[in-house]
Amino acid sequence: MAAKALTRRRLWRIRLCDAVRFFRFRSLAAEVLMNVSPMKQPSALLPIAKSIAALGLALGYVAVFGVVHEPDEGTPAHLWQLLMAGQVPVVAYFALKWLPRAPGQALRVLALQAVATLAACAPVYWFKL
Repeated sequence: MAAKALTRRRLWRIRLCDAVRFFRFRSLAAEVLMNVSPMKQPSALLPIAKSIAALGLALGYVAVFGVVHEPDEGTPAHLWQLLMAGQVPVVAYFALKWLPRAPGQALRVLALQAVATLAACAPVYWFKL
């Protein structure tokens, strides 16, 4: 009887140690994930890349065709609108994921995304495209 109790205690101790190791490893994994910079995430870089593409599209159109006020919007205008509207869900995902985890860094990235968006909107406003 004493041998069974001893083995049960030993098994309980082993299980407890395994549980502690599991949760310790899990918390270390969470710390490693928390040390990742939000700026290196695709959800941070994609809106900036789309804004740069929209800016290049608008400036390229003005460089090639000049400032032309057409009654109907052309393909470049539709592409610009798709690039700009396509940023909204990606920025929302980034904000929902990273603002609770790293508010300071996430706000800096969101500010950079806002600046890139305003830079892409500037030629449209300036040239009244």
